[in-house]
Amino acid sequence: MPESEVRSDFALDRTQERLEEYLTTVFAASEVTVDQQEGAWRITSQSDTPTGIGPLDSALARADDGRIRLVPAAEIAESGETDVELGPDEYVRAPDGELVEAILEEDADSSPVGRWRVGDGISDIPDPDWLAESPIEVTNRSFRPYYDRTAVCIVFEASVETVSEFEQTIVVPIAVDAETGERLPKLAAWFDSVTAEPQPGDGRVEVVEESVSADALDGVRSAAQSHAESVLSPKLESIRDRSLRAANVELEEYAGLQDDRIEELRAERERVAEKLEAVGRELEDAADRAERLAAMEERSELREEREEIESELEALESKRERDYPEKRREVRERHAVEVALEAVTVTVVEYEKGDLVVGLAEGGRSRSVTLPYGRGVGVTDAVTCNRCGCSLDAQTSARIGEAGVVCRSCRSERSGR
Repeated sequence: MPESEVRSDFALDRTQERLEEYLTTVFAASEVTVDQQEGAWRITSQSDTPTGIGPLDSALARADDGRIRLVPAAEIAESGETDVELGPDEYVRAPDGELVEAILEEDADSSPVGRWRVGDGISDIPDPDWLAESPIEVTNRSFRPYYDRTAVCIVFEASVETVSEFEQTIVVPIAVDAETGERLPKLAAWFDSVTAEPQPGDGRVEVVEESVSADALDGVRSAAQSHAESVLSPKLESIRDRSLRAANVELEEYAGLQDDRIEELRAERERVAEKLEAVGRELEDAADRAERLAAMEERSELREEREEIESELEALESKRERDYPEKRREVRERHAVEVALEAVTVTVVEYEKGDLVVGLAEGGRSRSVTLPYGRGVGVTDAVTCNRCGCSLDAQTSARIGEAGVVCRSCRSERSGR
């Protein structure tokens, strides 16, 4: 597999297996030697800048003898520790290893952009959606290419994190026309399906040796990122809704605890008020001086208790009114959704545009339909009924009538059914 494809594979799917392939490819093209010892890799530098990848060259330069050791993740997992201290010049050989991530980021920034061409096969062209519920049969297909177009396929990785949910990563493949910035969703789906295969077959991909400078695609990247943000928006909205609900639950619990205490104090104040009334009656009905003194002492204690309750109640109500807006801001800020969107791979894809001629047959009648088409991009214009001009889609399936391909309604009206 070409070096650029190995690198793209690892960027798209950071598994341990693809990491091994990626590092092997990097080291094979570098001035280093690799010795494998009990699962660990010992990398020895043979020059001042053996790989041309800054973080890796820096790690080798810092090593006392120009050697570093890449420890397999399994070795750390077996130790039972999640934060094992590595020895001098040792690094974790894992997709999320600090050195590996730095190498990949540096390599992606400095490497030329790969260039592909959509293959010639048309066997995987799906039938138009307006044939989904139609009795029309497709008898043949042929493609007449007229000119080439260039698109850019960018795979974005969105890291989404909230305090109420585990961090999640959303991969968003976006394809745009290199000249217009128009989004090409079907080409993005084609690219996604191709990169999911270990070795794309059936002539679906042709690798073009000539590469493209990453700097030349800055404008396209901007357009692609805008499309990626639009694609992500509904998913992020759902995550934000859940995060807001979690924040509201926390605020309700916070307010509920205060409300419970306020209700307790109000109930205690009511209880003390009732006792004061009873003591007042006892004072009026006292038969002698001793009873009056006892009632007056109890009344004094109850008045002090009432003052303490009212003081705490007033302080708590003032605090709730004063602090709640700040607490609400603090909780909602803490539950805010943090999103980091990054382009992990960029690939230029060339494809042909032209006419797709589809042969159709139904009930002894046959017609051919010519559709503007791009390889990998699909049909680029809407197909309309030859009689009423309505767009044909899955809801208005087609039939073959005297006027050619028509919608079901026009066919029924014409035949009197």
